[in-house]
Amino acid sequence: MSAWAVRAQVSPWMVFDVPTDPRAAGLGGRLVAGLEADAHGATYSPALMDSANATRVAFDHVRYFGGLHASAVGYTWGTRRGWTLTSGARFAGFGELNETDDTGQVIGSFSGGETVVQSGVTKRLNDRWRVAGRVVLGLRNVDRETAGMAGLELGMHGLFAEQRLAVGAALTGWGRQIGIDGNQPDGRLPANLQVGAVKGFEHAPFRLHLRLSDLQTWDLAPEGTYDPLIDPLTGEEIPSGKWAFGDRLMRHVGVGTELLLSDALAIQVGFDYRRRAELNANGRTGTNGFSIGTSFAVKQFQLRLSRNTYHFAGSSTHLALNIPLSAWI
Repeated sequence: MSAWAVRAQVSPWMVFDVPTDPRAAGLGGRLVAGLEADAHGATYSPALMDSANATRVAFDHVRYFGGLHASAVGYTWGTRRGWTLTSGARFAGFGELNETDDTGQVIGSFSGGETVVQSGVTKRLNDRWRVAGRVVLGLRNVDRETAGMAGLELGMHGLFAEQRLAVGAALTGWGRQIGIDGNQPDGRLPANLQVGAVKGFEHAPFRLHLRLSDLQTWDLAPEGTYDPLIDPLTGEEIPSGKWAFGDRLMRHVGVGTELLLSDALAIQVGFDYRRRAELNANGRTGTNGFSIGTSFAVKQFQLRLSRNTYHFAGSSTHLALNIPLSAWI
């Protein structure tokens, strides 16, 4: 029996936790604000949907360790009377997993994955502000375990062009899982409340990105992170040495810089503190939490590529393509 079958609570869905967009990944995580339209970022932050992406198709893909992979596709239909309609889908695959009996002996293997379809609208309130919402419906399958989900994602975005400043907020992954087959439980999915900002400069070819995520929960550190250590010889307590407030605060923070080399070429560098703090092995961190990416355009086609370090053992690669639908017809 697999470990998935005995979980007593709803586990996070990979399609909501893992951004496939290379530009967002290169800047340290999801995008919540942008100075221009971004169909790839809109897959994860609804308020980034914009009519400038109309009739363009955005594809994303990333392959992780152990056969894990994720993909996304999105399409912007266009704008009418201030409303912009988009639709798309996200996919995640768990690769091949071992099936064991009650004694822990491997008796076979199975696969699993998640699929979510989504459709949403953006409403422009004025020259600066827009709001967005979308419905998401999904299905998760792991061997003989099946669960469905239904949810809602919300967003708000403000663009202050004269100051080269954009701000945004998003509530994503807000929904409920429904057990269909096997022992998959019913329950609420863990939502993610995020805010972000990006600042450009008139005479400098770069932008600064700031993202705060999981704001609905203050303490994201695993239990016991700040507990004192015990000296094995004397039994005395040794302070952990961690600044609890600062560590808790930084686990919400992701930062990035985007260097604009030309209208068609940009380079992104990002850092995610929480990833670096959690994905270490016996104190070995290497370049955990750091990421780098690039985006460039060739005629009507837009390409993106990024590398992210999630563990000192290696990195993952994100790929994306954005094309006009007319190129396919």
